[in-house]
This record gives sequence, structure tokens and C-alpha cells, in this order.
Amino acid sequence: MNLDRNSLLAAIFSAFASTTPLANSNTSEIVLRYVGAGKASVEYQHPTLRKQIDFYDADSDTHSFVRSKLWQPSEGCTVELDRSRIRLPKCDHIRFILSWDGIQRDRRYPPLIPLQHGGVLVFTKYLQTFDGNGPTSWKVIAPKGGVAAFRGQKSSEEISIPGSVFAEDPRGWIYLGPDKFVQSEEAQLMVDEGVSDSVGNIVAVMLPQLIRLFATELAARPLSKPSVFIGWANREVGGRSFQADTVPGSVIRFGLSGSDWATPSSAQLETIRDIASHELAHLWNAGVYSSEARLSPWLHEGNAELLSQAAQYQLGYKDLETLRKNAERAIASCLQTAGDQSWPMNPERLRGRIPYDCGFAIQLGAVGVANRCAPEISTMGFWKQHWAKFPRYDESTLVAFLSAVSTPNKSALLKRLLDDKSLPLQIALADLYRESGLLALSNAVETGKTDFNIDAVRIREIFEGKRLNTPRYAEKSCSVTSE
Repeated sequence: MNLDRNSLLAAIFSAFASTTPLANSNTSEIVLRYVGAGKASVEYQHPTLRKQIDFYDADSDTHSFVRSKLWQPSEGCTVELDRSRIRLPKCDHIRFILSWDGIQRDRRYPPLIPLQHGGVLVFTKYLQTFDGNGPTSWKVIAPKGGVAAFRGQKSSEEISIPGSVFAEDPRGWIYLGPDKFVQSEEAQLMVDEGVSDSVGNIVAVMLPQLIRLFATELAARPLSKPSVFIGWANREVGGRSFQADTVPGSVIRFGLSGSDWATPSSAQLETIRDIASHELAHLWNAGVYSSEARLSPWLHEGNAELLSQAAQYQLGYKDLETLRKNAERAIASCLQTAGDQSWPMNPERLRGRIPYDCGFAIQLGAVGVANRCAPEISTMGFWKQHWAKFPRYDESTLVAFLSAVSTPNKSALLKRLLDDKSLPLQIALADLYRESGLLALSNAVETGKTDFNIDAVRIREIFEGKRLNTPRYAEKSCSVTSE
């Protein structure tokens, strides 16, 4: 990809649009416009004179705070904000100006992100409303001389988004601003002005490689052409942090924060590689083959961690020793934070690093069991076959697939880990690793050690799908081999 940004606009847009209510319409509509100075306007038009607008409120406290603090209402209307709804005693439509205060909320999603080159990203979840027909439809007006973009669509005029698009998941990013997308056959990328070339180049190079690899190894293309945004906030503030999220429509946002990203270290660039491949994996495990709303976090986050490591190893970004060490770190972290409790009874299993590290640890064991019975099953191959059989997957299909490629007795170890409310995760993982042929790891985990060495040869077998120099296992105990 060519990352030349010499043609960036020197000035931001300042075109303001009128807010005339819709005429001759029996439906509600959300109208989104760019209004200059890193701000956007959102207008709720209700020609039916409804006196209340209802919002999505998965986290009503967060959503209410965002609406009350970051939305500046237009004049001439009395507005009453009440958590998941707005009451309009005197208005049939209302317009808000959206601005950004530099704080990232709801763990990942700021309501609006101004970009250095003059555009903005607007997050739909806080804005999505519902009327009598379901989620309200949108009209997105492109700024003068720029574009509006949503998922795979891009227009210099306007984009219409049916409300049904947000029926299952209201998350989305809408872009308004100059057309600075860099196109390739596999994806489109936007790197904000001032972001280090080393960061932009890593993503630009890895993005098509990962998409081609996942598409081949997992037997499917993304649901739509991926759009990737890289922004950099708080550039004058010391330190560094990093956010990334994937939303429906194959859209990925990377958010750098802090002045340390001006000259990123090798460790920071390694983080970019890890997160880029992790987020790309979500296009398959929470896109092509299921939806995030259907899945437990440990399943799609742990799977993305596993596929990320497998992809980088296959592409040559990680060697076997790095792969082994990363597996050791994830398993040790899982045991330290969650090992002494049963998996189904651990209230923290949905939070923090636990879904990532323990999800990786559990799924590595499951793949290892399958590979021990059918040596040709690699980490990627396991999920390719699983999703071919269960494209709408969950915990139960994982157990069922493992039973099909090994034996019911072996898959019962995974089911017990997931279901037994009295069995500590540490013991359940030890049993799973023992059946995976990771014997030294199993013994260390069972005795409570978190400083251990994983057999490099066995890890290679599991990730590559082959039998090397390890002792022959008792394949005769496996009733089925892979198809």
C-alpha cells in the first residue's frame, strides 16, 4: 500500500447544513452531518410528533452520561434527558452537536473522534434510536469536498443506512471528512496525519497478508471489504496507551494515545502486530462464522489470541521460541488470576485479561487433544473444520466437534472444565493438557506452578498439524480422524 499523505487537506471543513424537519414522511430518521472544527451534528427527525425518543441502553449509565455531557442541544427545544430516552415536550425533531472531551468511555468507544486531518469518526451505538418499526434508519450527509463512509460504502453526497442494519448489534463507525483512504484489493486503510510511518507501514503490510492467510486457512472471505482506521489522540500528553475494536461490517479502529507513540519502540511495534492480527481474526470468529453477541467473551477473544499467534507464526513474524513463550505467559496469567476457581463460577471470567488468556489456554488444550488423535489437524485447521461443521458456533459446538475428531471421553474433559462448578480451573486444565500430550505442562499446572517450560516440539506439532519426533501416541484410542 502507498501511505503517501502529501495531499492531506490544509484546513478542516466548516460547512454547516440546515436542520429543516423531514416533510411528507411517516418514518423517523437520524441525520448525521459534519459541521467543522472536529464536530458533527446529529438530528432526530420525528414527523409523527412523537414526544419521546428511545435509545439503546446496554449500559444506560454510560450512555446517559455521554448524552448529557457531550451533546449540546440546539436552541428552541425543551429537552429532558433520562438515561435511555429523551423527552421532547415542545419539539418534533431535535439537533445535537457532538464533540469530544478527550476521554475514552465504555471501555473502548469514544462517542466521536476528531482526526488530525480534519475528519471525524462517529460511533453509532450511543446515537441509535428505536421507533415503532424497530431501529431508526440513518441519512449520513457527506461534507463539502469530502466523503461519508460506512462499512464498505463511500459517497461524496450521502449514504442511507436502513435501521435493520443495527437490529442485532448497534455498534458501528461512520466517517465524515476528506477522502484519505488507501485502497488495496483486500482492504481500505486510513492512517491519520502524524501517525508514525512505522505504525502505518506495519498495518499496511500485514493487513493484506493476514486477510489472504485467514481467507485461505479458514475457507472464507470477510463478509465485506475491511475498513481500518488508525488515529492518534492526546499527542501532547506523556505516556502511551492503545485501544482497538472491531465492529460489524468488517470495520477495525486502532486508537493510539499519548506522546510516546511519536517514536514507537520495537516493543510497541510488536504490540501493533499482535493487536492487528487479533482484530483481523474477529472478522472471522465474530463475523463470518457467528456474531459477538452470540458468544461468550472467552470464546471469541481467546480464539482471536490463538489465531493471531498461529497466523504470525505462519507468516514468519514470530518464531517457534516466541510462540512458546507467549503461550507460557498466557497460561501463567490465566492460572494466576483464575486457576483456583471453577470456570463456570468465576465472576471475573468475562472481564479484563481473563477471557483472552484463559480463552487461549483452554482452546490450546482443545486443539492439542484433536491433534493428538489426528496429527494433520493444525490450529488453523481445527477451526476451519469446526466452522465448516458449525458455522454458528458456541461452547456446545466446540465440545461436539472435539468429540467428533477425538472421542467422547476426551471431549468430556473440556465439557467438565466448562460445566463443573466445583472443579478448579487449574485441575481441569491439567487434565486437558495431559490428554493433549503436553505432559510436562500438565504436571506443572496440576501442582500450581506458574513458572514452566512448554515442550517446543509438541507446540510446533499443534500449530503446524504434523507429527515430529515426539513418541507415538496411542492413536488407537481415538475413534475418529479428521475428514
